[in-house]
Amino acid sequence: QAAVKYVNGHLGGIGGHVLELQTCTDNQTPSGATDCVNQMISSGVSAVMYGVSGQGGTIYSSLQSAHIPLFVYGALDQSTLLSKTAFVVTNGLGSLAAPPELLQQAGGKRGAVVVIDVPAAVGPVQQIGPIFYKNAGATLDTVAVAPGVADMTPQIQAEIDKNPDQISIIGNDTFCISAIKALRTVGYSKQIVVIPTCISDAARKALGSQLKGVVETTSGSTDPQA
Repeated sequence: QAAVKYVNGHLGGIGGHVLELQTCTDNQTPSGATDCVNQMISSGVSAVMYGVSGQGGTIYSSLQSAHIPLFVYGALDQSTLLSKTAFVVTNGLGSLAAPPELLQQAGGKRGAVVVIDVPAAVGPVQQIGPIFYKNAGATLDTVAVAPGVADMTPQIQAEIDKNPDQISIIGNDTFCISAIKALRTVGYSKQIVVIPTCISDAARKALGSQLKGVVETTSGSTDPQA
């Protein structure tokens, strides 16, 4: 909304055309994503944009029949990454490459990814994640947790019992808040790695000092940012 306001107010729109913004929330569900796409199609939008969504595959496939281009900040979905009508700023697979390198640097041998249980996220983690960790001399556990789970303590405790040297979290800020709270509840003190979408103002307010020591990596990079 801020970007559209700036473009219209300071640049006179794009090519002399004032931008109109249509927004929708997919609620991280296939039906929500389909509903959003249908709203966009019926509104006759020129393009669709989103930051990061666990429903990226649904959004992309639903847009194809309408021939509407898609612009994405970060994606893991292979159909989106390989499409000629979808434009992705950052390859989300980078979120899988950074943690194993950090794990290797710390001398760890076992990593775990706590990931939001949607196909666009779980699929790449299970298919490609083990390769990155194997190259780092480590093994990988995948802990898929359904969206909306407020207390992840049972799932987290089950993984902690396996004594992982690192926990990586892939999800939106609400998901990450629940995961980090559960990790702190069970007393996990080893390396915790998150992606940029984990850290928002809401996450900072909800977690406060619980974020101390958490490492955030940028998509497509193995350099820790915080």
